[in-house]
Amino acid sequence: MNATPNRRLNMLKNKLAAGVRLYQQQQWQAASRTFEAVLKSEPKQFDAQHLLGLIAHRQQDYDRAVKCFTQAIALQPLNATPYYNLGLTLQERKEYATALRLYQMALELQPANVKILNNQGIVLKELKRYEQALSSYAQAITLDPRYARSYVNRAGTWLRLGNADAALADCDRAIQLQADHVEAWFNRAFVLAESGRHADAITGYQYVLTLDPHHAMAQFALSLCYLITGNLLHGWQQYEWRWQDQSLGIKKPTLPQPEWDGHCSLLGKKILVYFEQGLGDTLQFCRFVLPLKQQGAEVILLVQPVLQDLVQSLDPGMQVVSGGQLPEVDYLAPLLSLPLRLGIGLAELPTASGYLHASAERLQHWQQRLGPQLKLRIGLAWRGNSVHKNDHNRSLSLAALLQALPEQFDYVCLQKDLDADERQRLQSRPDIRVFSDELTTFSDTAALCQQLDLVISVDTSVAHLAGALGKPLWVLLPFNPDWRWLLERTDSPWYPDATLLRQPEYGDWSSLLDTLPQRLSAWLQDPHRATQPHASIEQLAEA
Repeated sequence: MNATPNRRLNMLKNKLAAGVRLYQQQQWQAASRTFEAVLKSEPKQFDAQHLLGLIAHRQQDYDRAVKCFTQAIALQPLNATPYYNLGLTLQERKEYATALRLYQMALELQPANVKILNNQGIVLKELKRYEQALSSYAQAITLDPRYARSYVNRAGTWLRLGNADAALADCDRAIQLQADHVEAWFNRAFVLAESGRHADAITGYQYVLTLDPHHAMAQFALSLCYLITGNLLHGWQQYEWRWQDQSLGIKKPTLPQPEWDGHCSLLGKKILVYFEQGLGDTLQFCRFVLPLKQQGAEVILLVQPVLQDLVQSLDPGMQVVSGGQLPEVDYLAPLLSLPLRLGIGLAELPTASGYLHASAERLQHWQQRLGPQLKLRIGLAWRGNSVHKNDHNRSLSLAALLQALPEQFDYVCLQKDLDADERQRLQSRPDIRVFSDELTTFSDTAALCQQLDLVISVDTSVAHLAGALGKPLWVLLPFNPDWRWLLERTDSPWYPDATLLRQPEYGDWSSLLDTLPQRLSAWLQDPHRATQPHASIEQLAEA
């Protein structure tokens, strides 16, 4: 006999209530099964659909969360909550433009919702709509002046706009409201570091760790402060926290062999050293595999495919791979952990000039491609990868660079991927030669670099390439540079042929670029100008 409608409704309510209890107890799988059973009986049950989305979001199953929240919106189109949670999910997937539309739809239903306004500010910042982000945070703060999170998040936007004082003031206000607000203390230390106050930042990060000893971002950020101030031995140890900071997206390969700890003998052993981060990191740190060979190890070096041919020039007798079936080995080692395992501090950095070089074939091709040299040749790279978390700080615009370049030189564009605006601007400068579409691997870029008298680059892989090739190099650095360039000094212990040119103040590219014409004129006239004969095919054939 079928249950009466009332009895059936009560059974459904009881099952839904049981699912809610399981959800509150964080028993995600049991709660999911319960909500799925509710929806099987009643497909239009909003709470079950919405809570399934929340569970999927917590489990980082964002595809399922999107589906659940979308269905919840269809069930209750005048309810702001599923719009907000769908926006949060899309924000996690870095689909910021779509997330913004969802937050705007939610605000049409609840215009005074502080949390929605706060998150709208976050995605506006990610979309580089900074003034609008500030406005969104200001609305949230006006509605609830004690909502600490809006102050914390607004601090990041102030910093992007170069206003460190306002960023610090917002962090301090959040701390006044909530003395143990971990992210407020973390952001405060981060602002101090970005302002060049690294000793104060170290104190700040250490305080964060008294509140939360397992705060991986603070642990990792602390390592960067140690490294940039030259305390490499302490910094390398702290740098191991990079594996725990999920925001970095760095993962170790799932291989069964143990990691080499720096103490076990490598005599007669095989060790696989694997890349873990960007192209510049691989170019900079590949030098550290040579001490492993000196200890008697057979080294297999795993690098990015575009670097394989070039890195092979480090040691033609070493096996350099870029994927496929990896050989059996005794030990593993992440590339950027080698200085720690080798006990290398600032004084012990191997600074040999020109430890990489292009192949004879590629060198011949680019010699012919460039033709006879009539003027000094200068290579240019003005921006890095746009997805890099710090790219807004390290890159500059082509328009700003072009204004600073005098016309008595032959310039060569070393930037690979050009957008339409950059291509149009470069067409107006016939003294700049562009080969971007021909640079298929770093062996091509290396061979092109080896035909140049000077490379001018921001902090990107091109700078590390020129440094590794031993080419005269000017690196254009932001006020608070990446840790590897250290502080204040104009030379680099990593690349003896490099000169470091630094912003005088946070975000001030114009003052730095204004000095370029005079610097280039002095460089042109200097009889002791650091020059390196362009490598000949015969020299490379003998290498």
